[in-house]
Amino acid sequence: AVDAAGNASSWSEARVFTLTFQNQPGFAATTASATPGFSWYAVRGARGYRLEVKPVVEEGNTATREYSVYLGTVTSHVIPAIKALDPGAYQWRLRVYTAAGSEETPWRLLVVLPPAPVLDTPDNGSVHPGVTVELNWFPAAGAARYEIQADNNNNFRTPEIDYEFTEGPVTTKEVTFPFAGGFYWRVRAYNYLGNPGAWSAARYLRLTTP
Repeated sequence: AVDAAGNASSWSEARVFTLTFQNQPGFAATTASATPGFSWYAVRGARGYRLEVKPVVEEGNTATREYSVYLGTVTSHVIPAIKALDPGAYQWRLRVYTAAGSEETPWRLLVVLPPAPVLDTPDNGSVHPGVTVELNWFPAAGAARYEIQADNNNNFRTPEIDYEFTEGPVTTKEVTFPFAGGFYWRVRAYNYLGNPGAWSAARYLRLTTP
């Protein structure tokens, strides 16, 4: 900065930034899709691009699949279903080929979330004597833990039960409801980073006084 007398201040602390032609997904994006789409800005003189996707190497990561494809001069690509990614943390980058050689972008983080769990028992519309019920669901890929919600309203705005597991990816829980009556319940999975996936479809359960 320069004051009215023309005196200049000291320089600010320097910062480093990297220019990239990557567009979407943004850095550290999450997606529920196992076949995410990628896009980038066209590089002048490009003869083609290579997209690379691979798992982040760190403890707890459930991602296992790698994907690499040469794409010509297009500026977008969707991973095909036959090459679908499993849930977990990935990194992706692009390599551009020109007459002068090739250059690559930095790696960019992308997290594929666990899918919505599928509920097991009780069946939808079940009637149960008492207010203590064992809820069961099938494992969701990439789950590190789960959360259960139960509400007497199917919008789940003020759930009577909202329980997040801390003891790992168990798929059964004995739950004591606060009173008898009709309840909707649902489950969602969290990955090892603490990112939640989508909620399961809700089921209805009626509790009666024994």
